[in-house]
Amino acid sequence: MVYDNRIKVKEDKVMKFCFAILFLGLFLNMYGGEKIDTKKIIYLYNKTDYTIWATSELKEKGYNYSAKNLIDDRLDTVWATRVNGGVGEEVVMFRRGKGISIINGYSKTEDLYQKNNRVKEINIRIYRYYYLFGITGATVEAGPPRESLLVNPLRNDSAFKEPLVEFIFHTNITLRDEYLYTNTFYFPIDFEEDEKEAAKKIRKLRLEKGLDNTNDIMSGDDYFKWHRIGYSVVFTIKSIYKGSKYNDLCISEIWFLSEEEEGKTNK
Repeated sequence: MVYDNRIKVKEDKVMKFCFAILFLGLFLNMYGGEKIDTKKIIYLYNKTDYTIWATSELKEKGYNYSAKNLIDDRLDTVWATRVNGGVGEEVVMFRRGKGISIINGYSKTEDLYQKNNRVKEINIRIYRYYYLFGITGATVEAGPPRESLLVNPLRNDSAFKEPLVEFIFHTNITLRDEYLYTNTFYFPIDFEEDEKEAAKKIRKLRLEKGLDNTNDIMSGDDYFKWHRIGYSVVFTIKSIYKGSKYNDLCISEIWFLSEEEEGKTNK
């Protein structure tokens, strides 16, 4: 009888451990394990081309599969990666729009579209960041938007060492597996209103902390105008449609929709 109880206790512990691992795995799959997080966004903003960056790019002699191909308004060029067939790879873009349109796969020809992997499910995350514009000497090589720095507006000291980047939204969308199909998704965010509300919130918190004074380099109404807030959008490949021949994941274009319903922009 004692032996049986010990076995049962041991089995219960094993079951609890298995359930803990299962839930941890589900959590990481949904919300964790991203290659591009707030710290990475800060680094990329200050150190790389601000327009677009990917965690990996396929490199083959004589061919260009750069992430920049996603914003060149050409359907015969693609961003491609071979890492894990594309699953888990990420792209970040420092811009905003009322929504996005994605042209899936290698769109140069329908044959190439079918032979290469395409995106099935993609996760979209949006981050808000705060920046100070017009700083002399702030420009770094290929840095964004050339004369600005990410800042923490809730600090006076070390403001540039601890930038404030806030996660504000995420969703998963499934793309249609159809040659030349325009997959369109509208963000449930009014960015103009969000910028204004975020600026009001920061202004209120700064006043409460006593940070507004004449010696503060970030004081004055100018700093709190809504255009001092920016956004980055991160795309994570969650699953794919398998290609008939190659294990390369390809996307032709990602367009950001302008305020005009049918408009698009990568500017």
